[in-house]
Amino acid sequence: MAQLGASSLEVLRKLSISRNQTEEAWAIFQQEGLENLVDLRHAWANARDRRWERLALPKLVTDELMSFFEAEMGISYGKMLVPPKELCVPAGPGFTMTTLGGQGLAAWRS
Repeated sequence: MAQLGASSLEVLRKLSISRNQTEEAWAIFQQEGLENLVDLRHAWANARDRRWERLALPKLVTDELMSFFEAEMGISYGKMLVPPKELCVPAGPGFTMTTLGGQGLAAWRS
């Protein structure tokens, strides 16, 4: 888990991305004023202001960052055996998991 005052660069270095991708992402974060972990988490968790969507980051970097934040929150997902059909309840399109700000989590993120 990253420390609360960790810089965005420290967070990027903890991800499984190349050095070049780290430098590109860091430059984008500096332009957007996302200097530390709190700023990054706020931009990610609050989908209403669309700040996260406007970042010109490669999909690999955004996926790694989203996984990082989900791991920090204690959320994980994986594969399971499917129960018998009789025990399944269909979940409609309205069934999604999001942060309080509207950012999709895990399998429901876009």
